[in-house]
Amino acid sequence: MSFDTLPKNELTLTEAVEYLKHYGYFEDIIAHIKELTVVDVYKMIKSKKLRDKKFREAIARFQDFFNITKDGEFGHETMRAMSRPRCGRPDIIPAGAEAAGQCKWPHLDVTYAFELSLSGVTDDQTTQAFIEACELWNAVCGLRLKRIESLGSANIWAKSRRIDGRGGTLAWSFLPCGASSRTQLEQRYDTGENWSIRFLTEVICHEVGHAIGLNHHNGNSIMHPTATGQWPVPQAVDIRNVVSRYGEPEPTPEPPEPEPPTPEPPQEGWPEIQGTISIDGKPHRIVPDIKLGGL
Repeated sequence: MSFDTLPKNELTLTEAVEYLKHYGYFEDIIAHIKELTVVDVYKMIKSKKLRDKKFREAIARFQDFFNITKDGEFGHETMRAMSRPRCGRPDIIPAGAEAAGQCKWPHLDVTYAFELSLSGVTDDQTTQAFIEACELWNAVCGLRLKRIESLGSANIWAKSRRIDGRGGTLAWSFLPCGASSRTQLEQRYDTGENWSIRFLTEVICHEVGHAIGLNHHNGNSIMHPTATGQWPVPQAVDIRNVVSRYGEPEPTPEPPEPEPPTPEPPQEGWPEIQGTISIDGKPHRIVPDIKLGGL
C-alpha cells in the first residue's frame, strides 16, 4: 500500500511516524533519532532522504513485537495494532540500564500514594483497584508495596490528568533505574478514558510493574503494552522477572495451633457412680439415686 493512497479515516503517515518514534521502533535504524522531531522524520521519508528500506524495517520491527504478519507494509492490520489503547512507555529500549535489567528499588519497603479522579469509577473503586493491583505484586515477590497518604513522601505517586482522550494512551509510569530509597517516580492516568474497576485494576497493575522495574513484554504478560484483558494479573514471565529483582515472597506464617479445651468445673453434690459390682459372685448394677444424686 502506498503512503499516498491510504484510506480516509485510517492512521496517517505522520501518526505512524510519531508512533514508531515515540515507542522506540527507529532505535538503531535512524542515527540520532532522539534529536529529530516527528516532522523531521516525516520530511526525510517524503523527500526520500530516509530510504524506504529503513521505514519498512521499523514497521517490520513493530509487526514482530506485536506478533502480526511481518511484511514491512503499512497496511490495515498494522494500523489496527497501532490504534489499540496502550501504555505510553516505549516498547524498544536502547542499550543501557533499562535494557540490562538493572531497574529496581534498592529496598523492599516501597511506598505509594495516589490522587485519582477518573470517569466511570468512584473514588472508593479507584482506591480498591490501586490497592488490589499492588497486592498482586506483593503476592509474587519479596517486595512490600505499602500505601501512604502523602504524595510528597511516596516512592511511587500517581495523579490523573487528560493525556489524549479515549483510546490511545491510557497511562504511563517512570522506571526506578538508578533509584535510591528517596527516589519518587511519577505515574499518570488519563481522565479522558471511560474506566471500569476491572480495566483500571489491570492498567494500574501494568503501570506499577513499570514502577518496580519491568519493561514491556510482547508475550503472555501483564506487561504487554496494550490493555486487552487477556492477562490482567502477573504471568509466569512477569513473576520470574520481578523475583529476579526482589526475591521470593515471604512465606505465609503458619496458623497458631488451637488451644486445648478448657476442662469443665467439677459438679456440686455427690459424685455420680455407675457400673456393676459383684456380691457373692453375682453381678449387681449400681443405680444412682435421683433424689440424692448418689447411692
